[in-house]
Amino acid sequence: MQISEIVGTDRDIVIELNKELSIIDPESPYALILEKKSDKGYEIQKNDDRIVVKYGAASELGRALLKIMSLERSETGIDFEGTLHREKCFEDFGVMLDVSRNAVLKIETVKKMLRLAALMGYDFVGLYMEDTLQIDKEPHWGYQRGAYTADEIREMDDYAAFIGMELRPFIQTLAHVNQVTRYEEYASIIDTGDILLTGEKRTADLIDHLLGTVARSFRTKKINIGMDEAYLVGRGRYTDKNGYEPRKEIMQKHLDLVLDTCRKYGLKAQMWSDMFFGFAAPENVSDKKSEGIVPEDVEICYWDYYSQDPAHYEERIKAHLALTKNVGFAGGAWKWSGLAPHNRYSIKANKAAISQCRKYGLKSYTVTCWGDNGAEAGCFSILPVLYRTAEMAYGEDEDNEGFKSLTGIDFEIFIKIDDVNPYLEKGDRHNNISKFLLFNDPLYGTFDPLIPDGLPERFRSIVTDLKEVINKVGNEYGYLFETERALAEVLTVKADLGIRIREAYSSSDRGALSVISSEIEEKLIPYIESLYEAFKYQWHKENKDYGFEVQAIRFGGLIQRLKDVEQILDCFIYKNDPIEVLEEKQKEFAYCTASGIDTMNYNLWSNIVSPNVIG
Repeated sequence: MQISEIVGTDRDIVIELNKELSIIDPESPYALILEKKSDKGYEIQKNDDRIVVKYGAASELGRALLKIMSLERSETGIDFEGTLHREKCFEDFGVMLDVSRNAVLKIETVKKMLRLAALMGYDFVGLYMEDTLQIDKEPHWGYQRGAYTADEIREMDDYAAFIGMELRPFIQTLAHVNQVTRYEEYASIIDTGDILLTGEKRTADLIDHLLGTVARSFRTKKINIGMDEAYLVGRGRYTDKNGYEPRKEIMQKHLDLVLDTCRKYGLKAQMWSDMFFGFAAPENVSDKKSEGIVPEDVEICYWDYYSQDPAHYEERIKAHLALTKNVGFAGGAWKWSGLAPHNRYSIKANKAAISQCRKYGLKSYTVTCWGDNGAEAGCFSILPVLYRTAEMAYGEDEDNEGFKSLTGIDFEIFIKIDDVNPYLEKGDRHNNISKFLLFNDPLYGTFDPLIPDGLPERFRSIVTDLKEVINKVGNEYGYLFETERALAEVLTVKADLGIRIREAYSSSDRGALSVISSEIEEKLIPYIESLYEAFKYQWHKENKDYGFEVQAIRFGGLIQRLKDVEQILDCFIYKNDPIEVLEEKQKEFAYCTASGIDTMNYNLWSNIVSPNVIG
């Protein structure tokens, strides 16, 4: 249903959100009446030619607008008896975008996600910034990394406030500072790996500069201070300088420092919980790895994206609540294991998690959108996860009409963006076949033992399906599907390339090798060049320029290696030069103990591309 007149103090919010929803039509006979209320949730009433929306927060207004459009698309329409009331089960409900894995989102991309999140009913959008924000008095922090300036953050923050949303900082104050370790001034305060050296004045100054900059740049007083996965804290330079000290004591002292600095700047902290619990060893989840008391003014956030079993989440939530009542949860929208997302799997995992968060009264829920190893999947590729998770939070039934109102695309069509990784149709598993086979070397064939018969045919079918999808999705999000189509097309040739080469070589079938050599030059390399162009367009549409050079190196290296392989094959064909790599007997895949290709996730490009040293 569209409206022509808007009455209420938040009229400007509706006009701005109209950029995504197209709810305004000057020819419509309906007026939208906006009324603020003090309690939670939104209410929709229809009185003749008036649609009345009552809401407590702007996110609830956005959710109500989407619901109005959904009702209009449904079979029953907007004509319902009485008042439609919905409220979410969380007081703090948001989306976190990773801008630290080379892809630093453009300001307009963040603004678009803010609008979409508002319409789905989220309260905030977070930016995960390891070093991708410029810090006062730290000139090399985020240098040449596309780091947001204070002015850029303020522009995004102002826009969030304009539409009633919150822009929230997610930072790191202990580990995951890997990109600054190359600078001598920071290398001197590194304990080991990417973990800061605690107990040092220079480290304390850095924390002060970081938190001070955040406090001056963002309106919100809420902040996530990170401090996750620092399992080797105190085990490097710290021990050299101070002797052995229990890790829990080192961690407690550093947390006290960080929280004192947060209090200095009026910031209210959330931190990841895994350093209090043995998150890396789930069987020991009840063993508290820190006997220190969790301060009352910090929320520990239990993060988990790996299970679809409610009992799994129940056990761990109960263990967290035994330590402190101030517990939040972070689920995931899987976009971090290659060029394709895992919407179906993520939806089921979030459903299991939300059921237990609701049962145990957790008030905070964040959907994290990490970008590990290059942030290759598009920012908006996980909209199905965000949409379904919001439905769960508001206790609503699955409503595909709302998704179509939001994106202009049928839900079941959009979710086919997952399909470039085969075997995932039921959503009960995840793999990133498309990434490790894209970069799998055709002579070493590291991943070849995993490849089943008929896989290229699967990719040919995927190409056909995605071509049909592209014809239906239109221009707004079509570029995301074009990247996936181009990737599937590459794999119609490359998926079993190493197997075919090794089989032909072992039988000295020069005719077959000649065909393969020509196929590399005439088909495979052009397909990869097309994929590169599609992916480059996607990157520059959503992200700053910084970081794309890494992808250029990866794709350029892949193309050059294929040219070399072609020459190596020709030398055998015409000169009988042996291929040394193929003379070595191939062994079973042993990088990890994954049970099969349908559940295999291997995401480290540097390990995929070669068993030799990359750098």
